[in-house]
Amino acid sequence: MSLPFRIRRAEWVAGAFVLLAVVALVASLVLLSRARGSFEATTTYTVVLRDGYGITPGSRVEMLGIDVGSITELEISDDNQVVVELEVRESFAPRIAEGSTARVKASLDLQGVLGGVGLAITPGRPDSTPLPPGSRIEVHEPTSLVDLLPVVPGDPLVDDLAALVHNARLMSDEVADPESPLHRALAQLTELLVKIQDRESTVGRVLQDDGELYGRLIGVLDDVDGTMGRLEKVLARSDRLLRSADGMVDRGDELMEGADELMDSSAKVVAGIPPVLDGTDAAMKDLDEAVRAFAETTRELKAVVESMGPLVEHMDEMVEDMDAVAEAAAKVWPLRRHARRAKRGD
Repeated sequence: MSLPFRIRRAEWVAGAFVLLAVVALVASLVLLSRARGSFEATTTYTVVLRDGYGITPGSRVEMLGIDVGSITELEISDDNQVVVELEVRESFAPRIAEGSTARVKASLDLQGVLGGVGLAITPGRPDSTPLPPGSRIEVHEPTSLVDLLPVVPGDPLVDDLAALVHNARLMSDEVADPESPLHRALAQLTELLVKIQDRESTVGRVLQDDGELYGRLIGVLDDVDGTMGRLEKVLARSDRLLRSADGMVDRGDELMEGADELMDSSAKVVAGIPPVLDGTDAAMKDLDEAVRAFAETTRELKAVVESMGPLVEHMDEMVEDMDAVAEAAAKVWPLRRHARRAKRGD
């Protein structure tokens, strides 16, 4: 086989592969276009909006979540409104009837963020008359960002997002109001950040100091630790004092009980004092009379003693006389003999 023939054969094979690739590409495009309805006839309608909301030609037109067409043209009318022209595939056109409405709707991409803004058309009632081509579809324009989101009516997410938008609006108003607490808090936070950046302030030294203030802080904490230890000892002593005080209170209660008994006894004693005083008065009177009688007896005894003095003197004289008589009798012989007999008889 010659070299030129081989070259021609390779060229034929390469050409065949290229032709097959082109045929496959064309077939894929045809099938994809047919699946998307690109070759299907369309019906044109218009929608008038106050704002464009980011809608562009080629944006999606859907019905009940199904892609039914696209936006073909946008223009601004003489009265400064946005006129949107859209095409809907003929298979869905009969569903656009009296009572159908359109609303601006945003779509989400795979990252969950807004991927584009289009129109969503609500089909009319089955018994309604379809709108003729070129008719104007009534539109409900969005009043907030929540109205643009692709959510099902009644979805709790709508309420949550509405509340989020409302709170964001309130927060924005609070930040803009110099007299609001949030504005003052942000101002104080700004001052705090300035102090943190300032090395001369206490906060700045705490956060930026090279260790000196940290050492001081550790020393202060050690002092606090020692103080807490002493405080624990004082509290322990206070506990003992409180227990002693409890004991004293108990003893005080006992003393009060004894005092109550003493008061009762004192009351009884006081109640018995009047009769004793009456008896004491009578005894004092009797004592006075006895003292007076004793004084009189003493005076009489003194008088008797004084009167016995002469009697004693007379008796002394009588004894002396009797001694003299006895001596004289002893000298007489009969009497002396009689005296001796008397002594023997004794």
